[in-house]
Amino acid sequence: MKEYSKKQLIIRGILSAAFFIAAIVIGVGAVQKLTKKDPGIYVIDAQIDKSANLYASGIKLSYYLDGKSSDIRTNEKAISQIYSIALARAYKLTDPYNEYEGYVNLCTINKSKGSDVKISQELYDILKDAYEKTKENKGYSMFAGPFYEHFNEIIYSDDSVEFDPVVNEEESKRVNALLEKTLDLSNFTLDLSKEKSVNFSVSKSFENYLKDNEEKEASLDLNLLREAYMVRIVADALTSAGYTKGLITTQSGIIIDLGDYECGGYTLYAMEGGEIATKKVVELKPGTSMSGMVSFALQGDLRGYSEVMKGSDTIYRSPYVLLKENGLYTMVKSSYAACDSLDIVKAVYANIVLASCDSGDVAKSNMNELGITEYYFFE
Repeated sequence: MKEYSKKQLIIRGILSAAFFIAAIVIGVGAVQKLTKKDPGIYVIDAQIDKSANLYASGIKLSYYLDGKSSDIRTNEKAISQIYSIALARAYKLTDPYNEYEGYVNLCTINKSKGSDVKISQELYDILKDAYEKTKENKGYSMFAGPFYEHFNEIIYSDDSVEFDPVVNEEESKRVNALLEKTLDLSNFTLDLSKEKSVNFSVSKSFENYLKDNEEKEASLDLNLLREAYMVRIVADALTSAGYTKGLITTQSGIIIDLGDYECGGYTLYAMEGGEIATKKVVELKPGTSMSGMVSFALQGDLRGYSEVMKGSDTIYRSPYVLLKENGLYTMVKSSYAACDSLDIVKAVYANIVLASCDSGDVAKSNMNELGITEYYFFE
């Protein structure tokens, strides 16, 4: 038994703001001393980056540090630097709306439609992977920027229930028409045939449709997978430098054990008879990752979450909108997928696919195909 295993974390799924947050309960509390530093769990602060103030928002790194006080300070500073540099780079590369000095990113590509854009190998690999997942048409699309912009305006508004497509016929027609065109891949061209180069374009008919209906301009947007790609870059940077006694958690439901950090387990929640129920506590093994999504608010009256009646059925609305025909109405109430490696993108994508499955048999088939052996979903 490793010495640091005595200070374990218990992960519980709790909603904070508009997202699922993995809350960490630490027996003795995170060590945040200004004087002598003792062995224990430290929350590693991300360094300030004035060009991207929110780059670390909703992402948390907890790390076990031991040794002499001076060693702890040295390692804490080194980890913070690696963590901050990797996370800021990942954030800037994947930002679809803002450009940054020294970066060719998604925003650069979106502003250069129809032109070849030279990009880094890192961004090229991300786009290639996201495009393959988009073509599978199993609940995810990297072309869904306008759709998410539109739907988020609904779910985050004070009148979210009144304008929900379930009860608002006009909004139903508009949302479903936009969803249909978003799922039609003939409206988009993403050319990745040239090494470290990308050319993104949109059909004239889709551009005109967006303009005529006052929707946002078409764009590449990693949406539900963006944070997963970001966190994977961070995990790779830390482990490559030999730092493996850490745990990364996010408000969107991501948990990664970097390899030598025993974090206990995470709690699965479901909605039963209109009440939130605890279903199971599952162990998160070292060197693995997990994604959890819930369509109902676990804590209080939170923006982005609502309950809408469709006949006698209650529809639970959340930021986890799946891009599938009728996906606005068929998502399971909660789902969890674990990956036996640090590839959190694999876990999150599997969870997107899982949440859009119509039955247990379909879920089992899809998870087997993706190589996911541990998953849970509650309808």
